[in-house]
Amino acid sequence: MLEDGIALFPELDPSFFGCGENGSKLLDESLYHDFMIVTNENAISVHKMILCNASNVFKAAVVHPLKEARINRYEIKDFDHNIVVNALKFIYSGKIKIEDDAMACQLLLFADKYEIKLLLKKVEMYLIRQLTIDNAIDFERIAEKTKAMRLKTVSNQVIYDYGLQMND
Repeated sequence: MLEDGIALFPELDPSFFGCGENGSKLLDESLYHDFMIVTNENAISVHKMILCNASNVFKAAVVHPLKEARINRYEIKDFDHNIVVNALKFIYSGKIKIEDDAMACQLLLFADKYEIKLLLKKVEMYLIRQLTIDNAIDFERIAEKTKAMRLKTVSNQVIYDYGLQMND
Protein backbone atom coordinates (compact mmCIF):
# COMPACT_ATOMS: atom_id res chain seq x y z
CA MET A 1 0.00 0.00 0.00
CA LEU A 2 1.42 3.40 -0.98
CA GLU A 3 0.81 6.20 1.47
CA ASP A 4 4.03 8.17 1.39
CA GLY A 5 3.44 11.74 0.28
CA ILE A 6 5.55 12.41 -2.80
CA ALA A 7 9.03 11.25 -1.83
CA LEU A 8 9.64 9.77 -5.29
CA PHE A 9 9.05 13.10 -7.02
CA PRO A 10 10.47 15.85 -4.80
CA GLU A 11 10.10 18.35 -7.64
CA LEU A 12 6.32 17.91 -7.42
CA ASP A 13 4.81 19.54 -4.37
CA PRO A 14 1.24 18.80 -3.19
CA SER A 15 0.96 22.39 -1.99
CA PHE A 16 0.69 23.18 -5.73
CA PHE A 17 -2.97 22.25 -5.31
CA GLY A 18 -3.25 24.67 -2.40
CA CYS A 19 -4.18 22.24 0.38
CA GLY A 20 -1.27 20.12 1.60
CA GLU A 21 -1.57 18.34 4.95
CA ASN A 22 -5.06 19.64 5.85
CA GLY A 23 -6.55 19.05 2.42
CA SER A 24 -8.62 16.03 3.38
CA LYS A 25 -10.40 18.08 6.04
CA LEU A 26 -11.23 20.72 3.44
CA LEU A 27 -12.78 18.07 1.18
CA ASP A 28 -14.74 16.44 4.02
CA GLU A 29 -16.17 19.70 5.34
CA SER A 30 -18.79 21.24 3.09
CA LEU A 31 -17.76 24.81 3.90
CA TYR A 32 -17.47 26.95 0.74
CA HIS A 33 -17.95 24.07 -1.70
CA ASP A 34 -19.13 25.50 -5.01
CA PHE A 35 -19.10 22.57 -7.44
CA MET A 36 -20.31 18.95 -7.56
CA ILE A 37 -18.67 15.86 -8.98
CA VAL A 38 -21.40 13.30 -9.66
CA THR A 39 -20.63 9.59 -9.93
CA ASN A 40 -22.93 6.63 -10.46
CA GLU A 41 -23.34 6.30 -6.69
CA ASN A 42 -23.26 9.78 -5.22
CA ALA A 43 -22.42 13.46 -5.52
CA ILE A 44 -19.25 14.89 -4.00
CA SER A 45 -19.01 18.57 -3.08
CA VAL A 46 -15.73 20.21 -4.07
CA HIS A 47 -14.10 23.59 -4.66
CA LYS A 48 -13.71 24.88 -8.23
CA MET A 49 -10.42 26.59 -7.45
CA ILE A 50 -8.82 23.37 -6.19
CA LEU A 51 -10.09 21.35 -9.16
CA CYS A 52 -8.80 23.96 -11.59
CA ASN A 53 -5.34 23.95 -9.99
CA ALA A 54 -5.11 20.18 -10.24
CA SER A 55 -6.56 19.46 -13.68
CA ASN A 56 -6.80 21.29 -16.99
CA VAL A 57 -9.78 19.10 -17.87
CA PHE A 58 -11.70 20.22 -14.79
CA LYS A 59 -10.51 23.77 -15.40
CA ALA A 60 -11.99 23.72 -18.91
CA ALA A 61 -15.28 22.42 -17.53
CA VAL A 62 -15.39 25.17 -14.91
CA VAL A 63 -14.24 28.25 -16.82
CA HIS A 64 -15.53 27.71 -20.35
CA PRO A 65 -19.18 28.29 -21.18
CA LEU A 66 -20.00 24.60 -21.01
CA LYS A 67 -23.02 22.97 -19.42
CA GLU A 68 -20.90 21.95 -16.41
CA ALA A 69 -19.93 25.56 -15.69
CA ARG A 70 -23.54 26.75 -15.86
CA ILE A 71 -24.91 24.10 -13.50
CA ASN A 72 -21.78 23.74 -11.31
CA ARG A 73 -21.79 19.98 -11.84
CA TYR A 74 -19.53 17.49 -13.58
CA GLU A 75 -20.63 13.91 -14.18
CA ILE A 76 -18.12 11.05 -14.09
CA LYS A 77 -19.84 7.83 -15.07
CA ASP A 78 -16.91 5.82 -16.44
CA PHE A 79 -15.04 5.33 -13.14
CA ASP A 80 -16.17 3.74 -9.88
CA HIS A 81 -17.15 6.10 -7.09
CA ASN A 82 -14.22 4.81 -4.98
CA ILE A 83 -11.70 5.77 -7.68
CA VAL A 84 -13.16 9.27 -8.01
CA VAL A 85 -13.17 9.79 -4.24
CA ASN A 86 -9.57 8.62 -3.90
CA ALA A 87 -8.44 10.84 -6.76
CA LEU A 88 -10.21 13.83 -5.17
CA LYS A 89 -8.62 13.06 -1.80
CA PHE A 90 -5.27 13.09 -3.58
CA ILE A 91 -6.05 16.42 -5.25
CA TYR A 92 -6.87 17.90 -1.86
CA SER A 93 -4.09 16.35 0.25
CA GLY A 94 -1.32 15.14 -2.04
CA LYS A 95 -1.61 11.66 -0.50
CA ILE A 96 -3.05 8.46 -1.85
CA LYS A 97 -3.80 5.00 -0.45
CA ILE A 98 -3.50 2.35 -3.12
CA GLU A 99 -4.99 -0.95 -2.02
CA ASP A 100 -4.04 -3.16 -4.95
CA ASP A 101 -2.85 -3.21 -8.56
CA ALA A 102 -6.39 -3.09 -10.00
CA MET A 103 -7.10 0.11 -8.08
CA ALA A 104 -3.77 1.54 -9.20
CA CYS A 105 -4.56 0.83 -12.84
CA GLN A 106 -7.94 2.57 -12.54
CA LEU A 107 -6.33 5.56 -10.80
CA LEU A 108 -3.73 5.73 -13.57
CA LEU A 109 -6.47 5.82 -16.22
CA PHE A 110 -8.37 8.46 -14.22
CA ALA A 111 -5.26 10.62 -13.75
CA ASP A 112 -4.50 10.40 -17.46
CA LYS A 113 -8.04 11.23 -18.60
CA TYR A 114 -8.33 14.22 -16.26
CA GLU A 115 -4.70 15.31 -16.69
CA ILE A 116 -3.78 15.09 -13.01
CA LYS A 117 -0.05 14.83 -13.61
CA LEU A 118 1.12 14.38 -10.04
CA LEU A 119 -1.35 11.55 -9.43
CA LEU A 120 -0.30 9.91 -12.69
CA LYS A 121 3.36 9.98 -11.63
CA LYS A 122 2.63 8.64 -8.13
CA VAL A 123 0.54 5.76 -9.42
CA GLU A 124 3.02 5.04 -12.18
CA MET A 125 5.81 4.67 -9.61
CA TYR A 126 3.61 2.41 -7.49
CA LEU A 127 3.00 0.14 -10.50
CA ILE A 128 6.70 0.09 -11.38
CA ARG A 129 7.48 -1.10 -7.86
CA GLN A 130 4.86 -3.86 -8.22
CA LEU A 131 6.13 -4.97 -11.65
CA THR A 132 6.86 -8.66 -12.19
CA ILE A 133 6.96 -10.86 -15.25
CA ASP A 134 3.46 -12.03 -14.31
CA ASN A 135 1.93 -8.55 -14.64
CA ALA A 136 4.34 -6.88 -17.08
CA ILE A 137 2.13 -7.33 -20.14
CA ASP A 138 -0.97 -6.01 -18.33
CA PHE A 139 0.96 -3.00 -17.01
CA GLU A 140 2.43 -2.32 -20.46
CA ARG A 141 -1.09 -2.30 -21.93
CA ILE A 142 -2.29 0.17 -19.29
CA ALA A 143 0.80 2.33 -19.87
CA GLU A 144 0.10 2.27 -23.61
CA LYS A 145 -3.36 3.79 -22.96
CA THR A 146 -1.91 6.59 -20.82
CA LYS A 147 1.02 8.97 -20.61
CA ALA A 148 2.86 6.60 -18.24
CA MET A 149 5.99 6.34 -20.36
CA ARG A 150 8.26 5.17 -17.52
CA LEU A 151 5.90 2.31 -16.78
CA LYS A 152 5.80 1.37 -20.45
CA THR A 153 9.59 1.42 -20.74
CA VAL A 154 10.18 -0.61 -17.57
CA SER A 155 7.43 -3.11 -18.46
CA ASN A 156 8.92 -3.62 -21.90
CA GLN A 157 12.37 -4.12 -20.36
CA VAL A 158 11.04 -6.78 -17.96
CA ILE A 159 9.38 -8.59 -20.88
CA TYR A 160 12.54 -8.32 -23.01
CA ASP A 161 14.81 -9.54 -20.18
CA TYR A 162 12.49 -12.49 -19.55
CA GLY A 163 12.65 -13.37 -23.26
CA LEU A 164 16.46 -13.33 -23.13
CA GLN A 165 16.43 -15.60 -20.08
CA MET A 166 14.15 -18.06 -21.86
CA ASN A 167 16.56 -18.23 -24.80
CA ASP A 168 19.56 -19.04 -22.61
